[in-house]
Amino acid sequence: MPYKFFNVGGNDNSYIFETDNHLIYDVKFRPSSYLFEKTPKPYINDLVFEFIIELVYKPANLKPPLDKKISLTVAHIFHDFFNKNYNVISIYFCDSSDAKQEVRMKKFNQWWYQLKAPTYIKVDEVLVDSKKHEYPISMILRNMNPYKMEIIEAFLAIVQEQNSNK
Repeated sequence: MPYKFFNVGGNDNSYIFETDNHLIYDVKFRPSSYLFEKTPKPYINDLVFEFIIELVYKPANLKPPLDKKISLTVAHIFHDFFNKNYNVISIYFCDSSDAKQEVRMKKFNQWWYQLKAPTYIKVDEVLVDSKKHEYPISMILRNMNPYKMEIIEAFLAIVQEQNSNK
């Protein structure tokens, strides 16, 4: 059973939930049309949302315990957002500010397995910076999205262009 969550909306299409350990998470779907701005398919831009999971409150001195209900809750939130916005595209960048991008991708994949259904397609790629550091990135869209092939091609082209500029 997932945690109860609240769709608070706003510019970032935020969803808030609190765990049994009083951790508070904000799951956001931030409009991110700039990610596909160079694509020759401008209609894709309005469909792109960056997926963000942010721990906004943690009680002092609490090391967040393993909590399988978090993954389940995030999966339910994802379904809710996609059901309200049928043809959207979700992009997830693994934050690298603390060099824990691989750990974040592992956690992201854990909730993906909770969500996994033939309804969605997940495309994983890696961005490489000028110092050859790798940053995982994923894109999720509905399998029945009428622009599916154009979106996947545009995503792969963006990653290839980014990586070739290094």
